[in-house]
Amino acid sequence: MKGLAIRGVLLLAMVVASGCSKRRSAGKDPSAAKPARCSNRQQCLARCERGVDRACERLTGMYLRGTAGKQSEVEAALLNKRLCERGRRYFCPTYAFVLAVGRGVAQDTTKARALFRDTCHFDPVACREYGSLFARGRGVERDIGLGILLLDLACRAKHAFACAELDELRGRRRRIN
Repeated sequence: MKGLAIRGVLLLAMVVASGCSKRRSAGKDPSAAKPARCSNRQQCLARCERGVDRACERLTGMYLRGTAGKQSEVEAALLNKRLCERGRRYFCPTYAFVLAVGRGVAQDTTKARALFRDTCHFDPVACREYGSLFARGRGVERDIGLGILLLDLACRAKHAFACAELDELRGRRRRIN
């Protein structure tokens, strides 16, 4: 049951958080302004490879839900890793989250923290989401230090909700100590 809850949080985190950011491919590719309504894995993969971020997000969700064939956290993780390593830095915080929790790839918290530090400004919305998950232990093992780091990075990128949550967490820690 615990594995199912973690899988649900991973799906939510990878799809919702990366899909919430305002930064998109619009302007680079005329098709990017249209929703990525690709109906199967091949269509989404082709659009993703052409630079349409929404198609990449949709493909990640398809892998996680199993609508692109067999359900595969590994395929979702590898897609985000490949996008990040090829310069699509918007996908790096999602890959860092996967590294931090070790779903679909070997867990590597040191590499995850470094990747978060280097790339959270590309998608502060996702970093705020991930920070909140870690700080509160929602579906992942609670790591208040990583949660505060991510919220701080998102706050520095001018994400107001991250700043408010960070202030609340820091205030709560001071009252406990």
